[in-house]
This record gives sequence, C-alpha cells and structure tokens, in this order.
Amino acid sequence: MLFKLKDKVGGHSENGKIYKAGDTIESPHDLVDLFPNKFIRVDNVSAGGEGIAVPATPTIPEPTKGEGVSIPPPPSPESKLEPESPVESKHGVDITDEFPIASKVQLQVFKKGAWYTVVDPDDGEVMNEKKLRASQVTSFLQEYEED
Repeated sequence: MLFKLKDKVGGHSENGKIYKAGDTIESPHDLVDLFPNKFIRVDNVSAGGEGIAVPATPTIPEPTKGEGVSIPPPPSPESKLEPESPVESKHGVDITDEFPIASKVQLQVFKKGAWYTVVDPDDGEVMNEKKLRASQVTSFLQEYEED
C-alpha cells in the first residue's frame, strides 16, 4: 500500500529509512490506521508522476532536549579501574562508605542480608560478638570513637 506523509507532522521511520513530510511510503502496514492524522492513503502513483520517495541517505535523527533520550558518555579510562559492582567478602558487601564514623575509627562495615559486621581492616578481626542490625551499627562504632 502507498501512503503520503502529511505536512507539519514530523518525520517517519519505516524499514530503517527516515521519511520527511510529503514523501510517499510503501508499507505493508496500514499507516493511516496506525498513525491517525499523519498519513494519506495513496492508491496509485499520482497523475503528476510522483513515485515512492526514498531518502538519499538514511539518517537517524538526533535526540533533542526534552525527548527523554539520554546518551551516556563513553567510559573514562579511570572508570575501568574501579570495580563495577561491590566486592563481596566472607562478611558480605563492604558498605563502610555509608557510615562516615567507620573511617574515622579505622574500621570497616560489611552487610550480608539484614545483618552487619564490623571488621578491623588491619588483621580481619570481627569486632562485634553478635551480628548487628542497621540501627545498632552507628552506636557500636561510637564506642570505638570514645576510646
């Protein structure tokens, strides 16, 4: 079936090709039903000798501001040095950064499931006798701050 793209309705992409207003498109899909108010059904080639318009160079339109499309920047060389996911040890995932006081008292905090463990990074010794809940970690670390 042949369809003509109406004026002032933007472009259209069909089979990897970009069409602009006024172009005639051949499509097995009924574009008038799929895109109401965007196409006119053309039964045959018009009397003026107008045929199917094929863009000279298929292009991909650049996203414009406000379209909700974001293209991430290429990764920097430094980002390849950092691990992409948190490193897990036998104690769990290191979440020391979530507790600023931990760095101050030179201890590490790990989370495994719902439980937290405080570890001395120098010798790997576990500092808490029992597993801690999230609400207990800060007060546990504060005990070492006072010493």
